[in-house]
Amino acid sequence: MKKYFLSILILFTLSFSDVIAPENGTTLNTTHILFEWEQVPDAISYCITWIYGNNPEMLLGEEYTESLIYINTEIFDWETSYVWHVQPIFSDGSTGSYITNTDGTDHLNHFDIATSRSNAYAIEHNPNEYSDGITMFSSFFDYYSAAIDENGNEIWNSGDENIIFYNTDYFGQLFGAKLDNSSENYLPVTEYNLHNQILWQELAEHFSHHDMLQLSNGNYLSIVEDIEDGPIPPDIPEAFLFQLLGYQVDGITNEFPWVGDRIVEWDKDTKQEVWSWSTHDYFSKSDYDNIGSTWNAAFDGGRFDWTHANALAYSEEENTIYFSSRHLSRITKIDRNTGNIIWNLGMDMPSGDVHCGHNIGNSFQHSLQILDNGNIITLDNGNLSQQINNASYPTSRALEIEIEETDNGCNASVVWSYDLPEELFGFASGNVQKLNNGNYLATTVGNGGTSLEITPNNEMVWEGKYNLSLPNGAVYRANRISSLYPVAFSIIILDLTEILGPDTYSIEYADGYIDLIIYNDGSNDEMFCVEEINPCYNIMAFSNYLISIPISSENISINIYPLHRIDLLKSINIYINNFSETDCLNNFGDINSDNVVNVIDIIALVNIVVGGYQPNETQLCLADSNSDGILNVIDIIAIVNIIIG
Repeated sequence: MKKYFLSILILFTLSFSDVIAPENGTTLNTTHILFEWEQVPDAISYCITWIYGNNPEMLLGEEYTESLIYINTEIFDWETSYVWHVQPIFSDGSTGSYITNTDGTDHLNHFDIATSRSNAYAIEHNPNEYSDGITMFSSFFDYYSAAIDENGNEIWNSGDENIIFYNTDYFGQLFGAKLDNSSENYLPVTEYNLHNQILWQELAEHFSHHDMLQLSNGNYLSIVEDIEDGPIPPDIPEAFLFQLLGYQVDGITNEFPWVGDRIVEWDKDTKQEVWSWSTHDYFSKSDYDNIGSTWNAAFDGGRFDWTHANALAYSEEENTIYFSSRHLSRITKIDRNTGNIIWNLGMDMPSGDVHCGHNIGNSFQHSLQILDNGNIITLDNGNLSQQINNASYPTSRALEIEIEETDNGCNASVVWSYDLPEELFGFASGNVQKLNNGNYLATTVGNGGTSLEITPNNEMVWEGKYNLSLPNGAVYRANRISSLYPVAFSIIILDLTEILGPDTYSIEYADGYIDLIIYNDGSNDEMFCVEEINPCYNIMAFSNYLISIPISSENISINIYPLHRIDLLKSINIYINNFSETDCLNNFGDINSDNVVNVIDIIALVNIVVGGYQPNETQLCLADSNSDGILNVIDIIAIVNIIIG
């Protein structure tokens, strides 16, 4: 066969490897840095070297790895310039030429680290009980996000991009909002990455707020304001003041703006709404806060902040949404198929629609985490704690709530709680996260913004102090994540002979298989899927796995992706040297190259024969039983004989 594919590549590409990250000349907002480069034929490992500035005498360090990724979390500082290079090492101990940067002109790759943003620090009370990882937090009104390590050292920030961290999927996807003062709806929800690049953002057609997550279908879910007129109750203390303004205040006339909330699902591609659910359709207006100051704020602001939703969670297994309404002190479980409320948890109200949790005493709660056993983790901000719990001072609590679903809704009980001290009362924002080791991370605006790691026995483990000041720096949320790089991987092609172009390689044909090693360089265990052979392989963090892919043609495309981060898919094309027609005959009949000869292959061949399509070289090789250069009924019969014989 004529190797047109190979000839074209040789004409237009050079065979050398490139540095991938960090890009030469870039400025980073992190001191934990991922280095990545392309494979070099015959290399068995690589040596990475770091230098201060441009001075080769100021060697910072060097490391060795068999992977194509190395993550360094220890030696880099803010406001410093560095140079790095990487060199292949071969089996005889010799070293090859330095791998060049992407323009092929130099092997010295420069990068700068920008300025830190926070004044955070940490207090370690019991380091042996610390749940591994780093803590990412966001500062509202200051409009930035950052991450600190166990010792309180800042290791990442959002630079000058005005990004507020909302939450994460714990596999590296980051969700939040980006300040846009040019828009009336100035905080569109956003997915972004560690380089502060916007990966997706809604169109800001409504005021979205407080939370965002991505569904398994790739679409995005968030909360937007939904305003309708409603009545002014006659029994509120401010009733007379509203009457002075000319309102009826009869509890019946829809005369005043009620700000509810609508859950919106946006299509990931078109950004158009494809599903929504409104509190105006499912909550009764006889239910409202009549203890706190929300009606007083309504008189001052000209609108009643009725529900003030602030958190979402989604159960893919049940296709249900959990929804926190701050000003109703209520958590709701919603059937996404029908929109019906499965149950409401929280303070009893006139409608009688709250099914359970009347005695829990939560008020103005923030954040939701749903555990595998169905328990709910939340921060009870406790704005009404003195009135409804007889607390001696306003008290915020970290809660784990057990839910038992019943025919009439639910039963609820607190299975764990922690009362924050008086100085850590959080009147707004904050969250609680249950950690991998069973501890809890509670975050509050109290005392300048604080996160506490607490054991199930209510022992203090760790304290993160964010040094923010109200109203210009309220901490919004914080999450413990395994690292900045929970999912990162590289692929080594065994017996690689040549690099033909970007993600395009050649190997010598040997035993009928392409052997690859997947290196899981991330901090999470993860399933890695190979589209061409269907299975997914569980690879533990910082380990590797050998897979073999059958060779069925002279040019094979392979797609490999982490199950929880399909966006990180790597596509590689491998050209097989010395691939002959005999090799095709070893796989004769397998038209779709799935390693099985069955009726699907017959259908594929019939479509070619009946449809009059010109077969490509691989199809001709795999189906031409009599080697006459034509695919016809004789070849179909030959494959049928294989199946039934």
